[in-house]
Amino acid sequence: MMNKIRRYWNQNRRKIIFGVIMIAFIILIIQILNEMAKRDIKNEVSKENIISDLPTQSIITGEKVDVKITEENVNSIDQFIKACNNKDTSLAYSFLSDECKEALYSTEEAFVQYYYNYVFDDIKTYKIENYRNANPYYTYDVKFYTDTISTGKVQDSNIYQDYITVNKQTNKLNINQLIYGKDIQKSSESDGVKITVLKQYIYKGYEEYQIEISNNTDKEIMIDSREENRSVYVVETDNASYSAFLNEIASNLYNIPSYFSRKYRIKFNKIYKANVTPKKIVFTQIVPDYEQFKNQQEVEKKRIRIEVEL
Repeated sequence: MMNKIRRYWNQNRRKIIFGVIMIAFIILIIQILNEMAKRDIKNEVSKENIISDLPTQSIITGEKVDVKITEENVNSIDQFIKACNNKDTSLAYSFLSDECKEALYSTEEAFVQYYYNYVFDDIKTYKIENYRNANPYYTYDVKFYTDTISTGKVQDSNIYQDYITVNKQTNKLNINQLIYGKDIQKSSESDGVKITVLKQYIYKGYEEYQIEISNNTDKEIMIDSREENRSVYVVETDNASYSAFLNEIASNLYNIPSYFSRKYRIKFNKIYKANVTPKKIVFTQIVPDYEQFKNQQEVEKKRIRIEVEL
């Protein structure tokens, strides 16, 4: 029996070896194809999960945003956060829009001091939700959490919340609740007092305007008598009005000498609403003659009202 097997092996050695190799090769190919099929199925499931988890729907209005646009927006925010986590502040700063730099962080050093050092004191993970959308501005509610795996710290209560807006015209970011900013350059004048609204900055929780007030008279004026609570306000396109935070202006800056101008950054108590824009800013209690105003015996004290259409 053994002799027959040995003789058969000697006579057919090449065929047997070739057959074994072919069987092994076929088994290997089958295993590879099975693994590729499993990977494809896993990738499809992962892709479905990613799409379902994308913040395409506004938590405020229920409005939905295209998946591709949302993917691009989330990727922009993710790249910014990765740069911050990697301590590459130059790269992170480059993601910011010109309007954001102008309004909040004119230099990289300012960005590092007033945002990066405060938010990214540790490695951060994040959760993102769609807040409001008004093309080309897409605003997201971003909550930052300390990455306990990387830092070894447990700080579940230490959450920083920001509202980050993607400007699709530039694919740049507005951070620290800034929605958008733009040039206005509109003015109005009365009785030698000229008010020019230079720039507008819309934040999630308030609006801010850069305003220049020029005194073209020979009298010292005061921009507000401070006798009324709602003497300076902004009117929106829905005709709602919102008062200014004049208390944030230093007392010594209320007065403007004759033939002199001052620039102010004035905030208004207005929460952001998409598709509702400012229509005009109104000053109702400008004092044209401060010396006369100080005279308590004066019965009638003149006031100037100036409205600047935006």
